[in-house]
Amino acid sequence: DGPDILKQPLPARAKVPVMALEWPPHTDLDTSLAWRNFDERGVFALIQGLCSAEVDVESLELTACCVEGRWLGALHGDTEAPRLAALMAFQAFRPDVSVVATCRVVPMKRALLPRGVLELDPHCRSAAPVGPGRIRGGRTGPAWNVDL
Repeated sequence: DGPDILKQPLPARAKVPVMALEWPPHTDLDTSLAWRNFDERGVFALIQGLCSAEVDVESLELTACCVEGRWLGALHGDTEAPRLAALMAFQAFRPDVSVVATCRVVPMKRALLPRGVLELDPHCRSAAPVGPGRIRGGRTGPAWNVDL
């Protein structure tokens, strides 16, 4: 369906499999154990809501674009990054179904592309900045300790 979506006048609403979406470059994901990540818009609250069926997959709309055959989701950075992360996590929990994101597909001219899109490695997918060697800003763990 990807090429058919792009034949429509853009912007357009479309269903895009979560596994087809790549993480936009230079978009951070806050996975710290902070209250903001547990409120109704935070990544952990969204994952819990999806897993308990309190949040419908279709309610987590993303902005996406297709650049040189690659689908980038969560183009609105801080607002949409927790949604894309929650949908990807939910897909990992439910390999028996295809999780499909509701996307607002927008046209992207070269001059308007988000920073780093044209520098993406053509041989690997763009993933969320989590895990060893992927965290920006030099953070490697929580900024606090619990001494027992």
